[in-house]
Amino acid sequence: MTRSPTSPLVVLGSGYTGLVLHGIGASQGRTVHATSRNPSNNLGGIPSEHRLRFDLEQSSTWQNIPTSADLIWCFPATPLEQVQAFARTLDAPARRIVVLGSTSAYEVSDHSTEYPPPWIDESAPIDLTKSRVQGEEYLRKEHGAIVLRVAGIYGSGRNPLDWITSSRVTASRKYVNLIHVEDLAAICLLAGRR
Repeated sequence: MTRSPTSPLVVLGSGYTGLVLHGIGASQGRTVHATSRNPSNNLGGIPSEHRLRFDLEQSSTWQNIPTSADLIWCFPATPLEQVQAFARTLDAPARRIVVLGSTSAYEVSDHSTEYPPPWIDESAPIDLTKSRVQGEEYLRKEHGAIVLRVAGIYGSGRNPLDWITSSRVTASRKYVNLIHVEDLAAICLLAGRR
């Protein structure tokens, strides 16, 4: 079932990707709310009527999430107990939930001497011992969330060339996947309609 592109949307965790999501969603005519633990300090560029206080570890803030809105979850889904408790307050069948996961979810040995390194894609096994992965999988299995495992988000203010010249990234035999933040935001918005 395809959801209406005009359903209200809440971006849970409005950091780098979340702010771009807000901008693109709003430019498409959607009502988009951005969340932060401290919205007055962290969401200055968002109209005040679209800023929501939300902290997964403070259940008193959960009521700030509009009941009819779809969700894009942009922070680690942990601790599991809080993820479960918050998710139980949602009318999940009536909502679409998109979770931005991490490629760190995949079972990979960082100490492999194999070259080329093993190819990792969505068919690779995930490491269910990681708390973040447990939260993502709970949301996927129990609440129908779509989990997008992303790495290497770049865009304005995050240039891979700068990462290399500043030695943030050094020579490595590993493969690197990159995605532009605007492309990721567009994918999230499309995933939320499925």
